[in-house]
Amino acid sequence: MKKKKVLGLCLLLSGILLFSFPFVSMISRDFKQLGAQNSYAEYLAENRETLQETRQKLEEENLSTQPVQDIFTQNKETAVNQNSPYLSILDTSQVVGQVSIPALGQNFDLYLDADYNKIAKGVAVMVGTGAPVGIKGQRPIIAGHRITYNDMSFYFLPDLVKGDKIYVTFLDQTLEYQVYQTEIIDEYDNEKLAPIPDKDVITLMTCYNAPEYNQRYLVNAIRVEKETSEEQGTTESSATITRLLTQKDSKTSVKLLRLAPYAVLLIALASFLYFARKLWKLIQK
Repeated sequence: MKKKKVLGLCLLLSGILLFSFPFVSMISRDFKQLGAQNSYAEYLAENRETLQETRQKLEEENLSTQPVQDIFTQNKETAVNQNSPYLSILDTSQVVGQVSIPALGQNFDLYLDADYNKIAKGVAVMVGTGAPVGIKGQRPIIAGHRITYNDMSFYFLPDLVKGDKIYVTFLDQTLEYQVYQTEIIDEYDNEKLAPIPDKDVITLMTCYNAPEYNQRYLVNAIRVEKETSEEQGTTESSATITRLLTQKDSKTSVKLLRLAPYAVLLIALASFLYFARKLWKLIQK
C-alpha cells in the first residue's frame, strides 16, 4: 500500500512538472525580451558614433523604391534570397534596433529586410518600405508573427488603441510614435501599404483571420514631434511586464493575460511543494 502511494505521489509530482513547463517557457520569454532591450542599450552605448554614421548614410539614400514585399505571402526561399538595398551599408542579418510597446509590456529585436528567420526571432521591416529613420513621406512597415501570446510575436497587436505609444530604436536613434488608426486589409491589397505623403508614419503588421490568415492587421502610428534622448530610450520607451502592470491606463484584459503564466506557475509550485512534503513524510515512516 505504501509503495502504491509513493508511486502515485511521484507520478503526480511528475505531472505537475510537465504541466508547468509551458508556463516556465512563457515567463522566460518575458526575460528574453527584457534582456534583448538591455543588450541593445549596451551595444548602443558602446557604438553610438558608428551607428550614427550608418544611420546618416541611410538618410541620404532613397532605398524604398522597390515594390512592397509582404513576407507572409512569400515562400521561405524567395524571402531569404531577396535582393537587399541595404547590404552595401550594413549587415541586415544582425539586429539593428528595438521596437517597444509599453501598452503591451513587450519589446522586440528589430531587423531590416523581413524574412522568415528574422520574424521568428523578432520583428522586421518589409522589403520595399523605408528604414525607420524618421523621414516624412516614407512608411516603414514592420512585420511580426502572431503566434502565442507570450512569444516574440504581435499576438496582442489588436489590443492597441488610438493614443498608445510605440518606440522605435533604429541604430542610434529612438523615435516616438502614437497610434492613430487600426485597419484590416486583404493579403494582396498592397495599395493600402503605400507611403503617406508629408507624414512620418510607421505601420505594424501581422497576419489576421485565423486559420486562413488571409488578411493583415495594421496598426498605423504617426511620429510625435519632439527631441529624443538617451534617457527617453531607457525610461519612457521601456516595455517590460513590470511597467505594464504599474501603468494606470493599461488594459485589464492584457494585464490578466500577461499575468496568467505567473499565477499558474505559482499555483503549480505551491501544489508541488505540498505533495512533495507528503511524499517525504510518507518515505520517512
